[in-house]
Amino acid sequence: MNFLHWARVHWDRVAAVLSAVAGVVALLIGWNGASQTAYPAEQFPYLLSGGLAGLFLFGAGATLWLSADLRDEWGELRGIREELRAANESRTVADGEDTVTVDAADDDDAGDDDDAGDGDTTAVDRLDHEGAVALVTPLVAGQARRA
Repeated sequence: MNFLHWARVHWDRVAAVLSAVAGVVALLIGWNGASQTAYPAEQFPYLLSGGLAGLFLFGAGATLWLSADLRDEWGELRGIREELRAANESRTVADGEDTVTVDAADDDDAGDDDDAGDGDTTAVDRLDHEGAVALVTPLVAGQARRA
């Protein structure tokens, strides 16, 4: 993968690094200008232009980097959710069971949208701790039998 393709895919990380580098450069320029004079009145413009702009740019870079990390985590969680849904569907087909549906009016999170949009929610859509344990336990037992 070449750098331009990587930069296009990870545009938010590139923007974060460029913003942080620009912030450091602005801080250094402001410090250099302020260090040239001993009078606080002459240092004040450097503090405003270099210092505040540099801190803002550095903070924006940190925010962009954290946003990129969150986006990566959302992708990982989406993948785990899809794997759990596929495992639940394969277990349902193998065992001949029906998928458990919950009416949206009885659900605590009735305002949330489900993927199908039909009001019924599969057990995988609304996993709580007990549901996750109930779903994963047969999968682990099935892997132990195969091994």
